[in-house]
Amino acid sequence: MANIPDPVTNGIPTEITSTIFEFVFSYDADTCATSQYEKTPLLLGAVSRQWRRIAWSTPRLWLSVTVRLNSQLLWQAETIGGWISRSGNLPLTLLLYHRKYEDEDSLRHSLVDTDALVRVLNSCSHRWKTLELRDVPLNVIQSLRGNGSSTSILRNLFFRYINTSFRRYSGQGAIFRIQNAVIRPDYVAVTHMSLESMSIDWSCLTRAFLDDLNIEDYFEVLRGASRLKSLELTLTSQKGDHELPAERVVHTGLMNLTIHQFDRLSLKMLLHKIALPALVNLEIIDDNNYPELRSLSLMLRTSGCQLQRLCIRETYHEPSDILAFLESTPSLRHLELLIPDGFNGSANVLVKRLASTWMISGGRGPAFLPNLACFKYDLGSRYCSYSPFMHEDQFDYRYDISDRDSNIFPWRLLLDSFGPPEEHDNPHRRPLHEVSIVFEGSHKESGSALGEEHFPTIRAILEAGLRLEVAFSDGPFDLHRL
Repeated sequence: MANIPDPVTNGIPTEITSTIFEFVFSYDADTCATSQYEKTPLLLGAVSRQWRRIAWSTPRLWLSVTVRLNSQLLWQAETIGGWISRSGNLPLTLLLYHRKYEDEDSLRHSLVDTDALVRVLNSCSHRWKTLELRDVPLNVIQSLRGNGSSTSILRNLFFRYINTSFRRYSGQGAIFRIQNAVIRPDYVAVTHMSLESMSIDWSCLTRAFLDDLNIEDYFEVLRGASRLKSLELTLTSQKGDHELPAERVVHTGLMNLTIHQFDRLSLKMLLHKIALPALVNLEIIDDNNYPELRSLSLMLRTSGCQLQRLCIRETYHEPSDILAFLESTPSLRHLELLIPDGFNGSANVLVKRLASTWMISGGRGPAFLPNLACFKYDLGSRYCSYSPFMHEDQFDYRYDISDRDSNIFPWRLLLDSFGPPEEHDNPHRRPLHEVSIVFEGSHKESGSALGEEHFPTIRAILEAGLRLEVAFSDGPFDLHRL
């Protein structure tokens, strides 16, 4: 190890150097642990003896502990014990991981190799704040019982498994529990593992990510987690018989719901049995599937929620169905849609409706999205075949759009959705102030230019302080140059 004079640490107090180390090499203890952090303090200590002395006496550098269970290091327990001892008495973030399963036998693991290590980890269970288990064998999980202390500060709990075989352990009681302590996490992320196998009090849970669980588990969380604010889930095909609740499960506090991937029938089963009156943000993101709008509309209507933001990727629906669904969400302020290839006509129909309902009529707000403020239309990625700068000579601007125009983007209608330039300050105008359109490919490949007849309207929109953005895969298009 180098023992040469160090102008960095010799010229400033040790406390300041320690603070610099903390600032530069800090990590977010409230999120999942990362194996990328595991060697950072050791690398600092390898620079010089002075750096090592400072790093070894800076507890906050040692709060993230990463352990590979099937490591070949014979001295791993001793190393981890020393690591933890340098962390003072501060809350710990622990990541335990095992190599990916190759067969069913690897669901179990020889505790001979990990017994000493588990004892070290259990000895500081009262300091576990974040615990992440990646493909950890069942018998190792069962051995993580803690040190018998009734104190638990565990707030973030992550179970990530690539092997769906863990589902079969439902009904066999709790596999994970901390002896004499009650686990009340704020944030839980679970993949491929039945919630029955965890002894958890859901009463403090505010955020959850539930990935490919039995459908009963989703209802259990909604029933038990009264403080839950944000829920992300994936919902794959549910095999066999399931005990669905007789009545809808009502959660009065959930505000944010994100559905990443789903089986349509399973999603329908879930939506028909829940009510979320506080829901304000809904995202449905699945590149290979699309939601049944009737079930979704029924859930929103039954909930009586004032939905503010809606994001749907992949809208494989007839334009009339999309409009009917959006008519049931009058409180919506932010709308984001991704239109897949072959459904480009949906953009024309939706923009047409926005253009024809921009202003209040008869002293009442427009029936269609009267509160919409932000609208993002993603026509890009691999889905869309629009030529965005194709001229619109064939358009009938009385809002009559034929099928042959479905691959021509309706620029005039889009601009009309803001209302006429002279009406931009009209208090009776729909509060739409931001529109963003995303196209496939680079703008150099997308034709000549936007028709000059639209330039004055675009300038008026921008000068009024309204926001209009056009983006391509190679970046945004500068409308201020027009």
